Amino acid sequence: MSATQGMVGHLATLTVEGAAIAESTDFAPHFGQATVDLTNRDGAYWRQLVSSTRDWSISGTGNYFTGNIGKKVLVEHWQNRDTNLGSLTLTVIFTFADGAITAEGQAILTSLDFPSPDAGAAVFSFTLEGTDALDISAS
Repeated sequence: MSATQGMVGHLATLTVEGAAIAESTDFAPHFGQATVDLTNRDGAYWRQLVSSTRDWSISGTGNYFTGNIGKKVLVEHWQNRDTNLGSLTLTVIFTFADGAITAEGQAILTSLDFPSPDAGAAVFSFTLEGTDALDISAS
């Protein structure tokens, strides 16, 4: 497998606009659930919560190398988000290695960093925040 195909063997793969985030050292999906506090004096001093809005995001880090197509997609999106790609959002697909769970949704690139360490690997890091529902399929 070439490096530009992404990391398939460990836990999961991540693609953005169809390009794998290759040479990733880590990425972490976050699934959030907000709550609304309905606690009042009639509740015998027990906190009462109901579920509210949900959110999702994915952040990660990858080794920097020039052939990483996924990194290029992120850079181009940041630079030309509404001219080159034709969209303000990116299509993100997260798949566990065994294929049992796949999640797909639209996201906004909220951060893209290129730290330049004195020693160690050159890396890039990113955060994608979901703009709408995340379609999760399980098999």
